[in-house]
Amino acid sequence: MRAYTVATVALALRVRPKWIDNVLSHHRVRGVSQARQGIPRRLNREAVTVLAVTLRLTAVLRVPLGHALAVAEALVATREGEAQRELGRGG
Repeated sequence: MRAYTVATVALALRVRPKWIDNVLSHHRVRGVSQARQGIPRRLNREAVTVLAVTLRLTAVLRVPLGHALAVAEALVATREGEAQRELGRGG
């Protein structure tokens, strides 16, 4: 499975690597591997998607970071069709 560095993800999301490091230091995100101190974190596609959705929720809708991460993880974990049905209920 392909994994990306924090620097690569930061570039793709147009944020500073420090933002990603801070998020990952304070919150657990599925798809992030970290062996031990001194070994760079690696993020899989799921983790990158969760961070991208989280970033939009916090920046555009001003959702608090912890809540935004929970919502993003739920959306990413849900199959596409199920997510569309849930979001389409309007309630």
